[in-house]
Amino acid sequence: ILFSVGNTKILSRLLEGEFIKYNSIIPEEYNLKVTVKREELLECIERASLMGKDGNTNLIKLNIEKDNMIITSNSQLGMVREEISIVLQGQNLQIAFNAKYLIDVLKTMEEEEIIMELSSSVSPCVIRNKNVDNCIYLVLPVRLSNN
Repeated sequence: ILFSVGNTKILSRLLEGEFIKYNSIIPEEYNLKVTVKREELLECIERASLMGKDGNTNLIKLNIEKDNMIITSNSQLGMVREEISIVLQGQNLQIAFNAKYLIDVLKTMEEEEIIMELSSSVSPCVIRNKNVDNCIYLVLPVRLSNN
């Protein structure tokens, strides 16, 4: 297809080949399910990520407990500790992420409440809207060293 807009021409071609089977990499089972207010989580992660900008990692840690999630970030600049109320179904979990990826997901979602489905600290996190099933996001965690 070719679009001509004034002096600009935009050309697009159909690519050959088969699109990846993305459904096969999205986990269907999980050990815990977190329901949380999207905007509150986004604000907490954004604040925590300000201290986490140590190199390119932008690492934040989530400590998921019975009624709350504690978000921490450490760097040479200092430490941040944010706490947010959640509804947890399943066991407690500690997991780390690159904050930038979570922020990108949370900014594109529109619902007030979201669901995070997790299995372990090294398994992908699936993020969905709570009420409208119109998106699925998969975010890979950062492996924490056992110091």
